[in-house]
Amino acid sequence: NVNISLSNRIGFAAEEITAVANEIKPELVVIGSHHRTGFMKFISGSILKPLIENLQSPLMVIPENCQFNEKPFRILYATDFSHADTNSVSL
Repeated sequence: NVNISLSNRIGFAAEEITAVANEIKPELVVIGSHHRTGFMKFISGSILKPLIENLQSPLMVIPENCQFNEKPFRILYATDFSHADTNSVSL
């Protein structure tokens, strides 16, 4: 039982994704990544850094060629053990 809604926006991707996330308050933001290098990366820029800095929701980035066969049961949580992380995970 998943509710899906669609919308189109014109603007810079990171700004528009952040604006929509601020409006609808999602529990998780999922985006796909493309592996661009050199000149194409320079032209298109990276939206990951502004999303990480500005989103108030968790962000999941799925690599371009990644495939899920089942629900993920093993999840890696990477941390630098900063004080902010103590509230993120409880055992």
